[in-house]
Formats: sequence, C-alpha cells, structure tokens
Amino acid sequence: MTLARPLAFALLAALASPAFAQSGGSGNGWTGGYIGLELGSSDQPSDGQETIRFDRNLNNTFGDTVTTSGGANAFSPGFCGGKANGPTPASGCRKDKNGTDYGVRAGYDWQSGSVVYGVVGEYTRGDAEDSVSAFSTTPAFYTMTRSL
Repeated sequence: MTLARPLAFALLAALASPAFAQSGGSGNGWTGGYIGLELGSSDQPSDGQETIRFDRNLNNTFGDTVTTSGGANAFSPGFCGGKANGPTPASGCRKDKNGTDYGVRAGYDWQSGSVVYGVVGEYTRGDAEDSVSAFSTTPAFYTMTRSL
C-alpha cells in the first residue's frame, strides 16, 4: 500500500465529524433525504503457500490426497497462489487481482422528538479476484477462482 492511501483516509477522517440532532426550532432536524457515494480498494495479502484441499471420502475433513491409478499423489507437482500460466509449475502463475470497491446509498430519515428512524437502500460492488492453481502429474492444471 502506498503512503498516499493512508494519508487520504486520515484526511477524510479528520474532515468527518459526528452529527448531533438539532434542538429547538421545528424539532425535526434529522428529517430529510440523503445520498452518498463510496469508493475504496480491496488489497489482497501475498498468497504464500495456497493449496487446494480435497475431501475425497466426504467426511467433512479436508486434506485428503488425490491419487492416480498407480497410487501416486496426482498433485505432486504442487500448487500456486494465482492463475496458472501453463500446464506445469515452471510456467508460473499470475498474481491475484486487487480490486476497486464502489457503491451508492440513498435514504430518508424522519425525526419524531428525540427518535430518528428511516429507510436506506445501498448497492455496493467490488472486482477483486483470488485464485489458486493445482498442477497434476498428467501434466495439466486446475484453477479455482473466487470473485468478490
């Protein structure tokens, strides 16, 4: 993460202030509509030693070895954190995709005495991806990707 991002967050936090209900007047200082936008990022840590874990006997315990017809570990070439570039570990893997998060929210609040109630709708989206690839002895590879 660059230094600019923490400084931007600190600046936004300094500019934000808590809201307090207004007293006096009509007594409904919190009544009204609002709309807000959000923008952020999803940064993934280094993948390190990611693997694909198997539950071959369906006992809800992952970590079983997938074997070939000869009894050898079918995934003995190993795993990589990311999308495989080719059928062997020597092909390497691409890093996972960090993403941008963005959204919009809108709502309306009503104040009745010292009580504020309201409705809000929100839509948020991100585009980060996390992948792990398994290399088999055939040679082939299998990539599992989850998107946020």
